[in-house]
Amino acid sequence: MILSIVNMALAIGVVVSHVVLAVGLVYFFVNRKNPDHAPARLLMKGADLLLIGIVLGGILLSLFYSRFAGFAPCILCVIQRYFLYPQIIFLVIAWRTQKMWAYTVVWILSLVGAIIALYHNYIDYGGADLFACDALGAGISCTKRYVMELGYITIPMMSLTAFVLILVILSFKMRRMCHNDQAHL
Repeated sequence: MILSIVNMALAIGVVVSHVVLAVGLVYFFVNRKNPDHAPARLLMKGADLLLIGIVLGGILLSLFYSRFAGFAPCILCVIQRYFLYPQIIFLVIAWRTQKMWAYTVVWILSLVGAIIALYHNYIDYGGADLFACDALGAGISCTKRYVMELGYITIPMMSLTAFVLILVILSFKMRRMCHNDQAHL
């Protein structure tokens, strides 16, 4: 019962995230010459805590699925965790110090995690397994679906959505930081 509620809540959250990403990217693309408009200021004001929330949520949900629900992670899930878990440390450092290097580390970790999650989605939705994931892991198939909500929301899709959200928010944050640094020169 609780698992189905969590799955549906996460699926709705992923769909909302996809809509927000699409609308946000169009809006920011249209207003790309003015990085200081009101929605950008609002996003940047809470970006650090939003990023920490996304990463912490991803960590807790991956542990929920593996520890509470008993879903054994495949090798690609484990590798994605390697790129998600350390982000919390660098995000807290970035939030407290506003140092570009810390944001850059998180951006790189998210980019690699997103690429792995994209490949995971590719094979999950029927693409050819180029690296024989099943042979690399502990016997857990990378295409085993523990969750399928709303016709397309799976655990790899949740992971991809989180990594892309982090990348997009960080890209806007880092662009704004660079713009503000140039304005002060």
